[in-house]
Amino acid sequence: MSRARLIRTDSPVPSQSLKPEAVPAVKRYETLLEVAGSVLSQVDLSELFRDLLQRLHEVGEFDFLNLVLHDPTRNVMRLNVLQALIPVTLPMSLELPVGNSPAGWVWQNQKPLLLRDLTDENRFGPYIRMLKQSGIRTYYVFPLTTAKQPYGAVSFGSRQANAHNDSDLKFMEQLVLQIAVAVDSARTHDTARSYQEQLTEEHERLRLVYDITNTLVRHLDVKELFAQISKCVGRVVHHDYCSLCVYEPSNNQFRLRALDFPKGKELLREETIFPIENSPVGRALATHNPLLINRLSIKSFPSKGTQLLLNSGIKSGYWLPLTGRKHCLGTLGVCSFQESAFSHGDLDLLSEVANQVAVAVDNALAFQEIAELKDKLAEEKVYLEDEIRTEHNFEEIVGES
Repeated sequence: MSRARLIRTDSPVPSQSLKPEAVPAVKRYETLLEVAGSVLSQVDLSELFRDLLQRLHEVGEFDFLNLVLHDPTRNVMRLNVLQALIPVTLPMSLELPVGNSPAGWVWQNQKPLLLRDLTDENRFGPYIRMLKQSGIRTYYVFPLTTAKQPYGAVSFGSRQANAHNDSDLKFMEQLVLQIAVAVDSARTHDTARSYQEQLTEEHERLRLVYDITNTLVRHLDVKELFAQISKCVGRVVHHDYCSLCVYEPSNNQFRLRALDFPKGKELLREETIFPIENSPVGRALATHNPLLINRLSIKSFPSKGTQLLLNSGIKSGYWLPLTGRKHCLGTLGVCSFQESAFSHGDLDLLSEVANQVAVAVDNALAFQEIAELKDKLAEEKVYLEDEIRTEHNFEEIVGES
């Protein structure tokens, strides 16, 4: 009686037992499985494409692989990832109008573009010329689309003309589906990271407001208060100069009341008085609106204060009006040695800081005024007491005579 032989189904089938034409197909399926694993384990698209091109080169005539994504803001096709086994002339900063790009055509029509031999291809102008100069002959472009949206296109290139057959075409279509999952995952990861950065930034801003509030409670001296506020602001908005200018309506000038400028106090000093005309301070006070200057120039603000700022190295800044209970108190200036150092996104934070500074300055000035009146009353009291004592002594002298 013959005994049945047990066959192990988990053992790999040796390639020698396969027909020669089946070997490439097996390698391609293995490549698809490996790519699927890479998609799950990698977030970096450049690393994924580098690994993918190496695997593709082992199973076929693949020398070039790129990812082009549509930028909806500018409506252009932007080269996002490029991997090649040969020198190429495509710059990584490449952007093309949708109509001048093979990827743009594919993105618009949502179907592959198969250029089997670029020798006689005249469409898409400069882009195709750059491919030809790089030695690319076959160029296949596939739409990159998920259930969420069409993202752009993936392109495969080869130095051989007519490098791919129908079997290769199906293989590339399957690969693009895997790549679409990777791009979708990367975009989701980028979105999550962006939200996390926004939350972190918002937390820092709230922490700043909290710290400034505590600073306001603890300090009544204007200069000491301002130095602490400048340090708090520096944690979120980098700056090289921070000033508090107080408006003096009696002579229509402003006084540099407090200054945090470690690298430039040689020219600018506290308690210096400046004319308000043709100055950033004057413009902010006149309009009652924050003033952002990306490139400070004497031509735009011909004044002594502007010239001193320029001589000290200041090139850009924000000037924010400080509004008190009765009138405009002055400005908060936040400046930098760099041009265009501040964005409109900094305005919300600085405006909130300016509002708090205005309350603090208003209170501090009122406290100072009270202290000065108290000192004046004390002086007058001493004077009156001296007068009374002198008069009393005079009466004694008259009585004795």
